[in-house]
Amino acid sequence: MTRSLPTAPNLEHLRKQAKDLLKSHRKGNPECCEELRLLKQFREHSNDEILTSHLTLHETQLAVALDYGFPCWADLKKFVLGRNSDMSYLHIHCGDSSAESLRNSSVPGEVIVWREIYIEGQTPGNVPEDEFCRVRAEFLSSSMNLDFNGILQGMRDRYKAVREADKYDEVILWFDSCMFDQTILIHVISLCTDLDTKLSLICIDRGLGEIYPKEYPELFGNRHEISRDEIKLAERAWNAFTSDNPNEIFKIVAGDCSALPFLKDALVRHLEQLPSVFNGLNRTQNQILNVVSDGAEKLVDVFVKVSNMEPRPFMGDTSMWKCIDELASCEVPLLKLDGPGKLSDFINPDPELYDSPALKDINRWRVSITSAGQKTLAGKLDNIKLNGINRCLGGVCLNSSEPPWRWDTQRNEMIR
Repeated sequence: MTRSLPTAPNLEHLRKQAKDLLKSHRKGNPECCEELRLLKQFREHSNDEILTSHLTLHETQLAVALDYGFPCWADLKKFVLGRNSDMSYLHIHCGDSSAESLRNSSVPGEVIVWREIYIEGQTPGNVPEDEFCRVRAEFLSSSMNLDFNGILQGMRDRYKAVREADKYDEVILWFDSCMFDQTILIHVISLCTDLDTKLSLICIDRGLGEIYPKEYPELFGNRHEISRDEIKLAERAWNAFTSDNPNEIFKIVAGDCSALPFLKDALVRHLEQLPSVFNGLNRTQNQILNVVSDGAEKLVDVFVKVSNMEPRPFMGDTSMWKCIDELASCEVPLLKLDGPGKLSDFINPDPELYDSPALKDINRWRVSITSAGQKTLAGKLDNIKLNGINRCLGGVCLNSSEPPWRWDTQRNEMIR
C-alpha cells in the first residue's frame, strides 16, 4: 500500500503519525502490523511476531516514509521542507583537537564537543538527567579543580543541543575505538534514539586526534546510518555501564557485541580498572609501577611507556599525572615524587583552554618506586589493605577496605 501526501504536508503531523504507530505497536494493536510489514525485517512476519518484536521510533518513521513512497525518513522530511539541496548537519565529537580539525576541513555542518570522561568517576544509572549531570559536575569539578557551575552549564547545553537536533537533516557521531570514546559513544547513541532525523556514525580504529583535516571528507563520505542493532546494543551497554553491579557489563561482554565492533574490548578494559585479586591495584596502576620499577624517572617517559602498553591508548596526560599523584600521596606511598611541590597543585585543569602544558614545570619532576611499591607489584602486599579505596567506575562505587569486586587477570573474570 502507498499513501499520497496531502497538498500541503505538515512535518509535525508526519512525526505524530510515526509516534502513534509506535504507541499502537506497544499497545499490541494488530491494526499497525500492515504498515509495519513495509519494513524489511517484518515482511514475512505474523501479527504476533511483529507485536512481540522490539521497535524504535526510527523504524516507525521509516515505515511512514515507505508508506508515502519515500525510501527513507530523511528524504520524506527533505521533500516536506522543500530542501532539495544544502543539507544541514550536526557533528558530535568527543575531543577538542579532532573537532577543530573537522571545522578546518571542507566537511559542512556545525560541530559540538562532548566534553566528558565517563571512564572516571561515578555515572549513576536510572536517575533523572539533572541528577546525573549534578553528580558528574561534582566529580569533574572536585577532581580537576574546575568550576562546578561552568561544567554543569556545559552539560545542560550539550543535552539541549541533542534534544533540539531534529532541526538538522542529519546528526553524525565521530568516535574512535578506545575505551574513552566507546563509553561516550554508547551514551550519546542512547540519548539520540528518539530523534526523528537521520543518525549516522563514523567509528575508526585509529585516534581521531591523529586525523588531518584533508582526511575528514573521505571519512564523512564513508559514514553509515546507525542501525537498529547498534542502537539496541548501545542502550543495553549504557544501562550495564551505569549499573551498580559490574556483572551487568560482563553479560554484555559475554554476548554478541558485533554491532559495535570495538565495544567489547573497551568494556573488558574498563573491568580491568577494578582492583586486581593479585595486589589490589588496577591495570593502569600496575603498568605505572612496572614502568617506574624498570627505570623510567621522567613523567613524560612514564606517560609514553604506559600508553604504549595499551593496544588502544585512552588516558590523557592529566589523568596520568593524577594517578601518579595518588600513588605517591596515599597513606602508604607506592611511588615517591621529587619536584617543586605537591604534584596535584601544578596540574593545569584545562590545557587546551589555556594553551599550556597539562603539568607546569614537568621536567623538574622525578618519580621512583618505594619499597612498599615493589612489594605490592610483586604481590607480597595488597594496596587495598594498605591504603583502602574510594573510587567509582561507571555505576560501581568501591569505598571500603575490602571492596566487593575484584578483577582476576589470569582468568579474565570478576571475583566477588
